[in-house]
Amino acid sequence: MSERRIASDILAVAVISAAGSFANGGLAPILGQIAADFSVSFTALGVLTAGFAFARVIFDLPAGTLADRIHPRNMFYVAAVVAVIGGVVATVAPTFSVLVGGRVIQGMGVTLTLFAATAYIGRRARPGERGRMMGVANAANPVGELLAPLTVGLASAVLGWRIGMLITLLPTIGTLVLVPLYVRDMGVVGTLGGASRPAHPRSEKLAINVHLLLGINLMTAATSLANFGFKSTIFPLFGSRVLHLNPALIGVAIAAAAAARFLLSLVSGWLSDRVGRMAVFAPGMFGLVIAAVLLPLTDAFGPYLGFALVYAIGAAASHMVYTMVVDRAPSDRLGAALGTNQLFADVATVGMPVALGLLIDTVGFGGAGISIGAFGMVAIGIGLVVGDTSPRQNQKNASAAGER
Repeated sequence: MSERRIASDILAVAVISAAGSFANGGLAPILGQIAADFSVSFTALGVLTAGFAFARVIFDLPAGTLADRIHPRNMFYVAAVVAVIGGVVATVAPTFSVLVGGRVIQGMGVTLTLFAATAYIGRRARPGERGRMMGVANAANPVGELLAPLTVGLASAVLGWRIGMLITLLPTIGTLVLVPLYVRDMGVVGTLGGASRPAHPRSEKLAINVHLLLGINLMTAATSLANFGFKSTIFPLFGSRVLHLNPALIGVAIAAAAAARFLLSLVSGWLSDRVGRMAVFAPGMFGLVIAAVLLPLTDAFGPYLGFALVYAIGAAASHMVYTMVVDRAPSDRLGAALGTNQLFADVATVGMPVALGLLIDTVGFGGAGISIGAFGMVAIGIGLVVGDTSPRQNQKNASAAGER
């Protein structure tokens, strides 16, 4: 893998990952229609929004372990089948409870996809270009989030939310073509194929620093609370219920943020290899804090769109937490480390939409925005304590130790 050229298999895996984010991002612009159809409260919508988080809480640790033991191709095949089954159930759901159940099943498939993709790219990347490669992986998420609100929002505005939900399945089905063409069946320690050594350039052996990984996991939890709370709950609900925007306009705002996040993710990953992870994370997350606190003061679509773009700065920087895990986890246990890290995030966020729904029902969007901003500041504080984990910083530490 050259410094300038990104390997075709990594690009293909990034596209597969984007299909998962498409399935997740397609829900936001149709929340208003679902609420009207089933006559449910903000709290109930929070439960639906948390469907993917429920799935990840259940499946994080098993999915991470499977990513260490099963060939990537098989992981992607199984993930797609599970996601499609769940999406079909959600599309034809006769009751709100069945709809939530379908989204949980779909979320299990997406969870498998994302773990397989992250572990694959993490193992393929050399230390000096890890931030850049993980930036490519993270850039895949806003691609799905860009396309989903536009297509699902526009289709739902004309044909209803069930057609929009059905559309969330199409990229997952389509990416199955990429798996046999591009995805390498890399051997990993513990694989069912019996490979005894890593068949990828990430061959360095790292001792597990439990306290460091715990700090990164706590940082991830706070980051996810801020990020997920903004994009999946307060932002779409404020647009639909306070500004009375139709699904198409909400989709445009979310898509604009996703487009900005795509570019910012690529830049932030590249930049983090040069200036360090926290030098990128801290200012970016502060942008998300500003967006969350000031959004409830918005009274028109223009400022609403502007805060979506400010949010994108923090969302792009938030992937630093996963890169930090890849920095410090041994290659043969990378999937398990990612699973543990994601479990921290999902245990935190699984109740976030419900809590925000209750908060909005009781004190309004202002209190919800302040709570999201507080979590963002906590993430910055923990990150400053953890410090930089990039290979650049490790080299500095090694040089300093040598001088002593």
